[in-house]
Amino acid sequence: MILEDYFIDDSIIGNNNGIFDPGESVYLIVSLYNTGSKDAVNVIGFLRESDPYVNVDSVTSVFGDISSKTSKNNSSDPFIITSLSSTPKGHIATLTLAVSDDSGYVDTFWLNIKIGEGGEFLIWDPDPNQSSGPAIKSALEAVGYSGNYTTDLSPYYNELQYYLAVFVCVGIFPNNNIITDGSARGRGCLVLRPVV
Repeated sequence: MILEDYFIDDSIIGNNNGIFDPGESVYLIVSLYNTGSKDAVNVIGFLRESDPYVNVDSVTSVFGDISSKTSKNNSSDPFIITSLSSTPKGHIATLTLAVSDDSGYVDTFWLNIKIGEGGEFLIWDPDPNQSSGPAIKSALEAVGYSGNYTTDLSPYYNELQYYLAVFVCVGIFPNNNIITDGSARGRGCLVLRPVV
């Protein structure tokens, strides 16, 4: 059995904006794939949290039987999780999913769930040697901040306004990264300008 996919659904019990926001309860839908040569009978999942910002309200989910070489999700019996309203935006919560079936099969998977858009910081590091970005991230995390590090800004274009701080590391001349006006990355930097 492998963990094929997982996602949150806030359309029924949440605020229906497609984001697991601080203070919100959501369904957690998990898809499992049976890699074995035999059917997995009566598959059950048990979800645990060890994160201070997340509560698992519905700990058990029944997947039922999963035929060999097929996948199945728990959308008919989803897990329910709730984030505390004090959760920092952009916080990544790690949940533990234990899966078992009637044959005695047991396995454990870890799920990383992002809460809210943005975060306390984003570090964009297109610098060729990437020496500054990881050091900044380590220093910020050491004093309790939560955020993200990336070498590709494009997945974050729609979230930039939700970060409290954005660091751009382009390197040291003459081996620095150059962001040209009109380039895709240059247009991405325009998003960083404050909106008045």
